Amino acid sequence: TSGEGDAVELTLEPPAFIDHVTIMEDIIQGERVREYLVEGWLVDGHRQTIVEGSAIGHKRIHAFPPIKVKKIRLRILKSVGSPQIRKLAVCHVYSEN
Repeated sequence: TSGEGDAVELTLEPPAFIDHVTIMEDIIQGERVREYLVEGWLVDGHRQTIVEGSAIGHKRIHAFPPIKVKKIRLRILKSVGSPQIRKLAVCHVYSEN
């Protein structure tokens, strides 16, 4: 998904295991994001911070232990101007098999 402003959400239907999140900022007008976090809504309804960062730039990929979520939200905590998120994506790369 993509969007602008202080929050971008991605709903996973059905809920899925994820272990990577990719964030891309539209940097045509410069890098704007200075601090952010990605939250996940677990299948039991609780919200959990998955990753935090201080810059996105062209592309930022975070890897973390697998977690099953039904929704994620990118929250921009500090920025210069209105953040322009070109892409917010998740995937599950590793398998226990």
